[in-house]
Amino acid sequence: MLLDFCEIIYARSDNGTARVSTSQGCFNFAGTLSELTGKLDRESSFFRVHKSYVINLHFVKEVVPWFKGTYWVIMADGENTQIPVSKAQVKTLKQLLGL
Repeated sequence: MLLDFCEIIYARSDNGTARVSTSQGCFNFAGTLSELTGKLDRESSFFRVHKSYVINLHFVKEVVPWFKGTYWVIMADGENTQIPVSKAQVKTLKQLLGL
């Protein structure tokens, strides 16, 4: 199945492959998360927030501070999926979202 990049809410690493989540459901990508990220690099709305997650910034519902400088991103995907943000990516994420 072909997906338009703008339909991707987030993608996560899953045992060496990538699982892509959309409003239509979850799909397997025939490659690694790094390979998917390479394809998404030309789309400015995607950001790798964690070694295991890439998010579509257009679907960020909320950014929640956790403890010791860590954060969670809540996605607007119907399930309010919580995605961890690595400490190294917090500053850049805040800049991208204008926080």
